[in-house]
Amino acid sequence: MKVIISPLIFVEMSTIIFVNSFENDSLVQPSSVLAQSVLKKNLTTRIIHLVLLIAYAMKVSCESYLIFNQLFINGFTNSIVKYKTLWRFSYRFIIAYIYFSLMINQSLYNKFFVSCHAIIHGYESVANEFVVRKKATMKKLVFIFFVYEILIVDSSRILKAFLTVNYSQIKLITYYILIVTNAACWTCFVHFIIETCVYLQATFYVISARIENLDSMFSTIREENIAPLLRLNRLLYVKATDASKCINSFFFLIIFSYYVYFALNCIFSFDFFFESIKDSWYMLIRHLIRMIGQFSYMLIVTYAFIHVNQLSVGIFDKVYSLTLTTSGSFEYSNEINLFLLRVGRFDAGFTFAGLFVITPSFVSSLATISLTLGLAIPSLFR
Repeated sequence: MKVIISPLIFVEMSTIIFVNSFENDSLVQPSSVLAQSVLKKNLTTRIIHLVLLIAYAMKVSCESYLIFNQLFINGFTNSIVKYKTLWRFSYRFIIAYIYFSLMINQSLYNKFFVSCHAIIHGYESVANEFVVRKKATMKKLVFIFFVYEILIVDSSRILKAFLTVNYSQIKLITYYILIVTNAACWTCFVHFIIETCVYLQATFYVISARIENLDSMFSTIREENIAPLLRLNRLLYVKATDASKCINSFFFLIIFSYYVYFALNCIFSFDFFFESIKDSWYMLIRHLIRMIGQFSYMLIVTYAFIHVNQLSVGIFDKVYSLTLTTSGSFEYSNEINLFLLRVGRFDAGFTFAGLFVITPSFVSSLATISLTLGLAIPSLFR
């Protein structure tokens, strides 16, 4: 005999089931400097954000002088090297602009976090467990990113040009400060992107946990009492997709420039076919390491983007499994069908230029195009 339990009591029961060792019921705060700065959590992160912006802008200015000096006076080895250098400089300029825009355009990001808090309400412990687990891996990646950016710097040419005239210890110290700042800026930027993805993933993870909880409670609750809870989860899913659209709008320039930059950068990485080098093995290894690093950046960030969409696909599977549990009343079946209809659009997550949802198929297509163009470069410019 089934026990009749009201939906409100059931919500409380489902919340208690997922209580874990976290002492408070609030969502853990972001750890990245840029996220805390945008959310205005404290003055220190705002100051660090401003310092990084100024230092990065100074480095971009110094690089612009060196690049244009080489462009109009000394020239580049070949066209590919020239275009690659100009493209990398252009992307650094875009990063500087993004750093600046993050300080003044904060409404969408704050709206996104408000939505996240509303969606996970009552399931903060589940979300915190997910976020903390992801952050443990994220900290290791951030450290690796920073070390890689320091080691990969080709300092020989820049250092020589930087210290040719009026050499001084101050110039040397300034140069290395700019290198460290550049590494810190890029590392903070990637950290900000990945961490934001983790918080969006947490919302879908919570919805998935709620549906699993519903599935496990069928033996103790009547079907007509499950329908309102299904409607609540469907509403939360709609809010989660709205939150993804909100942060996707905020990330529009970031995502578009990120993929265009890395796609072209992977193509330009084949420039070692054209460089006149004395030690071909050294340059080949250096280029291969850089290519692996660039590919790793794209892979890790893309995984964070894709995982949002994959979690929504997982929700579809869990909702569909509810149809196999019981025959269901009309209201129950109607809620299931409406839920499946909404989730089945598979439009949750980040998009490229607002046109394509970032899914595994999108990434494989982008990788195929980049590899094809990269392999075609030697024959095109031979």
